[in-house]
Amino acid sequence: MISKLIIALALLGQLASAEVFYIANSGKDANPGSESQPWASLAGAVAHLEDLDGPDSHTVYIDDGIYYLDKTIMLGATAADITFKAKNRHQVRFHGGRILKSSDFQPVNDKAIIARLDPKAKSQVLMLDLAASFPGLILAKDWPGAFRGYAGWPELFIDNEPLTMARWPNDNFAKIAKVIEKGSSSSDADKTKRPGSFQYAGDRPQRWKAAGEIYLNGYWCHKWYDEALLVESINYADKVIKLAAPHHYGIGGHAGGLYYAFNLIEEIDSPGEYAIDRANGKIYCWLPDDFGQKEISISALNQPMLDINGAKNINFSGIIFECSTTLIASIKDCHQIIIKDCIIRNSGKNAVVIANGKDNCVDSCEIYNMGSGGISLSGGKRQSLTACNNSANNNHIHHFARNVMTYQSAVQLSGVGCVASHNEIHDAPHMAIGFGGNDHLIEYNHIHHVCLNTADAGAIYTGRDWTVRGTVIKFNYFHHLGASQYFGNYAVYLDDMACGTRVFGNIIADTSSAMLIGGGRDNVIDNNIMIRCRESIRIDARALGWAKFHVEKPNGTMWQRLNAMPYQSKPWADKYPNLVKIAEDQPAWPKYNVLRNNALLGSPDFNLAKEVRQTGTIDNNFKSDKVDAFIQQKGDGSFVLAPDSPLFGEIKGFKAIAIDEIGQIR
Repeated sequence: MISKLIIALALLGQLASAEVFYIANSGKDANPGSESQPWASLAGAVAHLEDLDGPDSHTVYIDDGIYYLDKTIMLGATAADITFKAKNRHQVRFHGGRILKSSDFQPVNDKAIIARLDPKAKSQVLMLDLAASFPGLILAKDWPGAFRGYAGWPELFIDNEPLTMARWPNDNFAKIAKVIEKGSSSSDADKTKRPGSFQYAGDRPQRWKAAGEIYLNGYWCHKWYDEALLVESINYADKVIKLAAPHHYGIGGHAGGLYYAFNLIEEIDSPGEYAIDRANGKIYCWLPDDFGQKEISISALNQPMLDINGAKNINFSGIIFECSTTLIASIKDCHQIIIKDCIIRNSGKNAVVIANGKDNCVDSCEIYNMGSGGISLSGGKRQSLTACNNSANNNHIHHFARNVMTYQSAVQLSGVGCVASHNEIHDAPHMAIGFGGNDHLIEYNHIHHVCLNTADAGAIYTGRDWTVRGTVIKFNYFHHLGASQYFGNYAVYLDDMACGTRVFGNIIADTSSAMLIGGGRDNVIDNNIMIRCRESIRIDARALGWAKFHVEKPNGTMWQRLNAMPYQSKPWADKYPNLVKIAEDQPAWPKYNVLRNNALLGSPDFNLAKEVRQTGTIDNNFKSDKVDAFIQQKGDGSFVLAPDSPLFGEIKGFKAIAIDEIGQIR
């Protein structure tokens, strides 16, 4: 009896330690936060909760509605054990801008602007006066001479889809006709910072003579590095454009010289396009005919919506975060911050950046229309190989890298021991998942329709560091990656001497190239199925050829990164024994790679440098052109590997792949 009483009292104490509060648009921040007298804002709730000393945990229910954020919500080290939860899932919107009225858009009456418009746009384009409709909006007036795709301008959205900043060409790129001056490159010894110049084809720039400034964006040298550059001058007689700043790699190149002009009033020539006159604080746009029946939003907030630093056990559930010109949430040095079942959309930059801390997670969220990437995870301590267990699980991340087109991942992993699992990732110009650091787990992800507008890219990518080891890429499904006429794109790309990665049990189907290992060592590629790929697995010996400068002592990139880590001390020496002796073991050679138990179905044989065959293990792989005899494709495009598939007989020791578990867990 006494023991039962003690248990009952303990349970009562736990219930008493949890307190419930409320937020509603009808409330006031001076209220006590009760259901009948709710707070009015997230900022008001945080201010009250930080002053509370009593209960161990708090739940804040948020009523349906739009809550405008004009500044960052900050949660510091005193914030702990709080759950912010939408009363009704996805009916709470934290908005970093404003929803505009149709009356905010007025006919254009400035004759100089009308003269610049495309003839078919003159009667269609409307003007939004930001000072009148949105007092206090900070408009970035000065853009640098060179920037990566986005300089923080406000963006317009209709029914939660982004409008297009006016551009020419509308859907593709113009091509440099002739390079006049490549300009200096940051990768060369030339530090003169000389801008490039080029001759253009056609006469389209004739339309831009009245423009105060002209920016061109594109792949100026390589189709894996985009940059926006200011035009210094245009010689219309000779058709020569001189740029105002050098491109990072210089202009031209076998895959470069592709560009488009943007933010020109003259190039508003179809519904859904707009241009910003920063000097006068006005936006000119061609809206669809039925825009009065649609929701039109503008982004404005130029700082993170959430800045969480040093907090622990904070949860956000069922909420929509939208319309910021920068990232949505910055989470630093925290423990167990969970963003779950939320929608994150329409940011000019990234969704969530988790830096350091441990056991933080973005779980079961939909993330889309990001201007840059999705979720960035880092943490742990590389010196001691201490894991952080920060994770991105069960998310649907799509249509990202709108503004910055390259090296913007749906999930980026760095540090030690991060996890990306059960995510569906699709529709992006470049990569899906990037990683550096050690001992990450990338598993059960469904990745398709990425690398759509780049070349020499990987859906999962890392490179150029001997110390980046221990990551496992397993049970992922890749299909329909973008192709390129210049260089291939790969499902898994271990670039420039990348080492020590295991790629196990993945399915790669209907894409140009399955895997490329660029001269790396100690990689294990086993138990994968490659279906109808134009290239299966290629491993080269680039550090013995064109990439040898990276491994030259003492200042080659590989040596700098190796010497920054205690690779000859514990626990490194125990975990990565081949790394200990690398300096004396022909470091430029692609040694000790293992290719075992892989199935090539309707895909060609491996393309391996002779050094790979001399020093590695290539064993028990199987090739057949009869795809349907071994694995069946369902109507929805997914595959079935039956328990009685002949594949298990052809490859002794082949392990079953849990295909039905790949992708989001519904």
